[in-house]
Amino acid sequence: MDLVAMLLLAGIALLMLHLWWRWMFHTNEALFQFDFVTMGATGRNFVKGDVAGLILSIGILLLLFLLDGDQWGPPLLLVMGCMVFGRLWSLVVDGYSTKGVQAIVAESVTFILVGYLLITD
Repeated sequence: MDLVAMLLLAGIALLMLHLWWRWMFHTNEALFQFDFVTMGATGRNFVKGDVAGLILSIGILLLLFLLDGDQWGPPLLLVMGCMVFGRLWSLVVDGYSTKGVQAIVAESVTFILVGYLLITD
């Protein structure tokens, strides 16, 4: 089971790196796909810094967790937990979003897999 969890997390890490690439270098496509509107250079700066930066951070933390050990698990759980909290809060105050729920599921699965590997190690 540990190997399956690790392989799934490796796939998620690669997905995060792919998503980072899209937000950094194919910004218009990503903005359109996620119904995101920016107004000028400042908006794009925040998208590339905050959204792409967060996605890259998750990818790197996942890789560090898989390659370098359990000390990277708690920071990863903190970041993923904060993201899930923010998405759940958004569902309550902003309304339902299919893509938002899909992201909650993906982030929760990542959180559970990392937690599982930390507990079983």
